[in-house]
Amino acid sequence: MAGLSALAIYFFWRWHYSRESFPCFWTSQDWYNIKVLKRDNNHLTEPLSDSTAASWTRRLYSEAGIKSSKVTHAGWVSGARLAELNGVSEDQIRRGGRWNADQMTGCYLTTLPQSFMHGIADFDPD
Repeated sequence: MAGLSALAIYFFWRWHYSRESFPCFWTSQDWYNIKVLKRDNNHLTEPLSDSTAASWTRRLYSEAGIKSSKVTHAGWVSGARLAELNGVSEDQIRRGGRWNADQMTGCYLTTLPQSFMHGIADFDPD
């Protein structure tokens, strides 16, 4: 819930204080390519570079006192570990993270497995 609140505050700042125009939501083509994290108001559809994202993530981890060797994949690592600790099967974890995904998993099974979702949310997977 805190992440959602932070995102709401960021969007409020972005569209009310940074002078960025509020996007049109009439069709997905109007807004789909706009990036959540932007470089500036002139580059709304260009993603952050990997090095910039990693640099900011390292700074945020340092400020929060988080020590991790997996800078950009820390969420995936902790999610997989939490799911395993909560009894989620390895197959469900692989499917949830799309690790070693085959064509069926990548193309046709478009929803995340419920046991995995329950496990990473710290609930009983069953």
